Amino acid sequence: MTNGGAPTSVSVYSGTPGNMTQITEGCDSYLQTVDLTAGETYYVAVSSSAGSIPLYFDLCAYQSPPAPGNDECVNAFDLNVGEDFETSFIIGDNTSATRNPNDPIVICDGLEFEEKGKDVWYTVTVPNSGNLKLETKNNNDPYLTDTGLQAYKGECGALETLFCSADQGEGFFNYIELTNLEPGTEVLVRMWGRVGNYGTFKIAAYDDSPECNFPSIFTVSDVTETTAMVSWTAPTPEPTGGYEYIVQEAGTGYPGENTGTPTNDTEVLLENLTPMTEYEVYVKAFCGTNGSAWAGPVLFTTDEELGVSNINKDQFKLYPNPVNDVVNVSYKSAIDSISIYSITGKLVYDNAIHTSSAQINVSHLSSGLYILEAQVEDSKVRFKIVVE
Repeated sequence: MTNGGAPTSVSVYSGTPGNMTQITEGCDSYLQTVDLTAGETYYVAVSSSAGSIPLYFDLCAYQSPPAPGNDECVNAFDLNVGEDFETSFIIGDNTSATRNPNDPIVICDGLEFEEKGKDVWYTVTVPNSGNLKLETKNNNDPYLTDTGLQAYKGECGALETLFCSADQGEGFFNYIELTNLEPGTEVLVRMWGRVGNYGTFKIAAYDDSPECNFPSIFTVSDVTETTAMVSWTAPTPEPTGGYEYIVQEAGTGYPGENTGTPTNDTEVLLENLTPMTEYEVYVKAFCGTNGSAWAGPVLFTTDEELGVSNINKDQFKLYPNPVNDVVNVSYKSAIDSISIYSITGKLVYDNAIHTSSAQINVSHLSSGLYILEAQVEDSKVRFKIVVE
């Protein structure tokens, strides 16, 4: 645009000589984008801030390119999750982008966005880690040096903000770090130029968090009116920090940042549940500096409350308690079976009885608190016993 040692700028006017109106906002840019009416005559002024230095220039007027393919939320482009920014970024472009008035106004870096917003959309699938980083960087485009970036969950038309980045990245670009997301869900990403700026930019989605896989082969068994056994297979590599589990009413949803009950075992007994209630269970692993995503949900429904309330525990004899080696059990009618669980829910003894009394050898058990469960009269009755 220049050939004489000084910068040039252009401005556009409508009207007639002597009665013209400037329709561009400034006269300090050598590139102007303006909405024009077909068949009308317009005037372009070329100026310089460098005084009387002779200038030679080329002046071009051309139609703006069509709106980008990801101009609308429903047409969001895919971002594939990589391992870092440099190996996973793609080049984006918001030239000729428009703002859909049905979309929500951005909540950061939104100066004059309602009037001049030029946003484009991307979608990214949350990886198995549940962690995701989103970042924009300069593509050496002189027309776009300041961007905004907002991440949403939900669907187009029903968006919920996860985070909005103004200048958290390099220079005036963006950086978003999201954690505890549900793997496999979609995150919608919206990028725009500040105060209507437009051009090309670099954008990437990546996950560089340390490996920490969630448990697999996740099952619920031995469901009763008020208890259930939860078990899972340890992931590879096996976590160094154990696990956490959460049991909640079905439909509560992904736990996200919620804290569960810690355990070092891969099998736990859930207690104090409500009869005839549908529950969901999630489990996650901990690998030292970070945790995995939550595995689940696994759904189960507790049994209808049957015989437990009809059994008089006073008629069931269990002694001694605490016990060293043998515990005696008896009931007014035949005891079908006896099961003993550790306090973490691990089954440590299981035997059919079919008599009204029996002696149970617990000498092989380590000292601690256990749950003894007796199956009687199509019902179950439970006691806490202490092995010394």
